[in-house]
Amino acid sequence: FHPSPLPRLSWDIWIAVLLVYTALMVPYSLAFSSAICTTDVDIFAEVSSWLVDICFWLDIILNFRTAIVDPKSQNQSYSDLITDWRAIARAYVRGWFILDVAGSIPVSLLEIAVSGDSGGCAFGSLKALRLNKLAR
Repeated sequence: FHPSPLPRLSWDIWIAVLLVYTALMVPYSLAFSSAICTTDVDIFAEVSSWLVDICFWLDIILNFRTAIVDPKSQNQSYSDLITDWRAIARAYVRGWFILDVAGSIPVSLLEIAVSGDSGGCAFGSLKALRLNKLAR
């Protein structure tokens, strides 16, 4: 994918909106533990959490396939793009990949895998890892 056309730009804006949502909702849900430590499931919170997780994972996939500007280029224009997927993957893994994966961990899935339900408090603070994506 080319990094500057309208579809990619629109996707990046959508991810920025999700990051703002995350920056507001994660501290809110951590502050009010009833949103985390309860057996009652808030359907809206669960669905929105899963949708945000899916979008963040799709963003990781897109980042592996989006051309990057050649760092050796003198003019840093979009005419000097690296389109080889192996070089893109190497650059992404050496750069933002770890933070993106850490910020995309589906905490509710971890809770289900470890404790058998999604209403525990054990992994609630892991939701703060999503804030790592704000560094981008």
